[in-house]
Parts: sequence; structure tokens; C-alpha cells
Amino acid sequence: MNGRIFALTELGVNKTYEALDDITVVDVYQAAYEGSLDECTTIIDVHLRLVAECIIKENVELVHSVYEKFRRMPPMLQKSSLVATAAVAEAGLLYIKEEYDLIEAIMRDDVSSPDTGDDAKLEYEKVSIIIEYIDKVIAAVHEEKGEKDGEMQSKGVVITVETIDAPMVQPPSGAM
Repeated sequence: MNGRIFALTELGVNKTYEALDDITVVDVYQAAYEGSLDECTTIIDVHLRLVAECIIKENVELVHSVYEKFRRMPPMLQKSSLVATAAVAEAGLLYIKEEYDLIEAIMRDDVSSPDTGDDAKLEYEKVSIIIEYIDKVIAAVHEEKGEKDGEMQSKGVVITVETIDAPMVQPPSGAM
């Protein structure tokens, strides 16, 4: 078995539910949508499946195909739906990626040793592939929503998003 196939076995329903256990993912979802977490579950699950499919195809073209559905929506709804879905997906994928980043950091030095067993090398390859493709899918999602270098691009207007918990802008006293 190679690392690519092994990586595919990791990206199932259990990872979706792990992401839903993270309060940040839930907060991002609740900021974007109202109602139960059913839609959040679907968004994360679809994006994990996208990561798996991208690993199989060795590219991220499928991400662009999936996000094409947003272009068929009315313009105002299109942008808000795309940005909200992308934010929830990114929060879920980043939460899942944290685990793999930690495993990769722990294994990095050991895997280069000639004494390292095949199982450890396979585990390291799997983790590296998952990290690589989560990063690629997130980058493709950013591209789809019009984000470049952390800034949303919108017909000459640049909107900078620094954090999810950005402070509210208060007008100067006496301005209103």
C-alpha cells in the first residue's frame, strides 16, 4: 500500500465529526448560517471528499468545478454563499490539518533515520500527502472566492480580513 491510498482511508466521516467538535469551526458556521449543524456537517464532509478526490487525481481542478455552482446564483447571493461556505470549509480543514501538522513534526526527524521501519515511513508519507492536499484545496478555495494574499478582491475595492473576531468600528463621538 502506498501513502496516497493510505491517506484516502483517513478522510472519512470520523474526520468530519472531529472538525465539528472544534468550537472555532462551529463559531465560523454560526456566524455565516442559521440553524442546525447539518449544513456545517455537509460542507466539511464535501470538502474532505474534495481533498480525497484531489489526492486521487493529483490536482485541484475538482475544487473549481464544485465552486462553479456558485456562479449560477444571483450575484449578491452568489458572493455571500461562496464566502460563507468557503469560511466554514477552511475552518474545518485547518482544524483537521493541525493534527497532521503535529504528527508530521514529530515524525520528521525519525523518518530520515536508516533504522526507520516501513510502517513509519508509510505513515509519514500519508500525513505529508494529506497536509499537501489540504493546503492545495484551501488555496483553490481562496482563489475561487477572489482572495489574494489574505485580501478579498472585489472590482477595485479591497476588503482586508484580519481575524474572525475583528473589532467593531466605532464612529468618532459626535459624528452621528
